[in-house]
Amino acid sequence: MLTAATSELKLPMDTSKNQQQEDLGSTLSGAATEASLLAAIVESSDDAIIGKTLDGIITSWNKGAEGQYGYGEDEAIGKSISLIIPKDRTDELSELLTTLQKGESIASYETQRLQKGGKLIDVSLRLSPLRDSLGKVIGMVSVARDVTESKKVLFYARSVIEAGLDPMITIRP
Repeated sequence: MLTAATSELKLPMDTSKNQQQEDLGSTLSGAATEASLLAAIVESSDDAIIGKTLDGIITSWNKGAEGQYGYGEDEAIGKSISLIIPKDRTDELSELLTTLQKGESIASYETQRLQKGGKLIDVSLRLSPLRDSLGKVIGMVSVARDVTESKKVLFYARSVIEAGLDPMITIRP
């Protein structure tokens, strides 16, 4: 009788353990699916999304960064982010890195960056610290959008408006 009771007790425990393993497998599968989805989102973005170490070494470089800056992933990963920073903006780079190392985000920052061919482009940056599961800052991520064309349009519109104001002022008595 005792043997039968023990077997009966083990059976539900084994079933429960199997259920726990199945749940864990589903959770891990779900996490892998979520990670794959997030990777696909980053990769398909037209914005340049760049991961960096705390020292500014590039660790990830999406297709948007390739299109925006002209460097392939193999040319950028492992290099310093100074690769795309104009020489006259090196102080800016150290200030940005210091802010991110402190764990602070930079919501919107307009500046210029350098393409592979040497052309300067205007960009709007969003920078965030990258944290591990304990909240420790382990790197940083930047999202950059090329705003060169929109700045040109804005400049043109402003110049048309300003040019149009002079005749209006002189026409009025």
